[in-house]
Amino acid sequence: MNTTSKNFLLGRATIGLILPSVDLITTSECRAVFPKDINIIETRIMLQQTTPDSLMKSTDQVLNAATLLASAKPDVISYHCTAGAFIRGHEYEKKVLLEIEKTTGIKANSLAYAMVQSLQFLGVKKLLVISPYISEIVKAEEEYLQTFGFDVVKSVSMESVDPLVNMARFPIDTCNFTLNAFNAVKDIDAIIISCGALHTITIIEYLENITNVPVVSSNVCDMWSCLKLAGITEPVYGYGRLLAQCR
Repeated sequence: MNTTSKNFLLGRATIGLILPSVDLITTSECRAVFPKDINIIETRIMLQQTTPDSLMKSTDQVLNAATLLASAKPDVISYHCTAGAFIRGHEYEKKVLLEIEKTTGIKANSLAYAMVQSLQFLGVKKLLVISPYISEIVKAEEEYLQTFGFDVVKSVSMESVDPLVNMARFPIDTCNFTLNAFNAVKDIDAIIISCGALHTITIIEYLENITNVPVVSSNVCDMWSCLKLAGITEPVYGYGRLLAQCR
């Protein structure tokens, strides 16, 4: 298939997602946000609980999943599990991404590193981190972010190990949880809602209007990164400051 026919049939770009097996959110949120001529494909790796042991086991499946995606010739491959990407630290994450690119010849990124790149793009340093994680994973995320020079002013967690419970949370509940945490801190530059298992796209702009700081979520950061790597540069409005800028 030549480039012209591919573009006619599949749009300007194809984004390949490696999703946790329980994920019920990501594809629908991506379809809501991405320009309509962006194609999305996915494959999955086993993950039923958000615990350190389960996350580490899931990372061992990523390269095989990327190879499966590569057979469909996407323009970008994203390892779409925030905690899975940061749980062993950035050096391990970087090694996995390099292996994906070397094996497939396709540009790759992870949800966690997309979050870092998005925060760097926004020029923020002092962070309020919202997540559903248990304390061990919260600590690993703080250490991961500090590796890149961010100051985690406060982390506030829902303390859940069940992604299905997290996905069942209404966006308004996550919104209120975030606002309560924001009202208890001072002097932050941005808010991160970390974890792809939380519905976030409908609350980002509202939270920004209330808090007057940039608000990003794992999913929004990954969308930004995937579009950037695929060469899709125009702003996408309605989902916060990050996507509303040219990439």
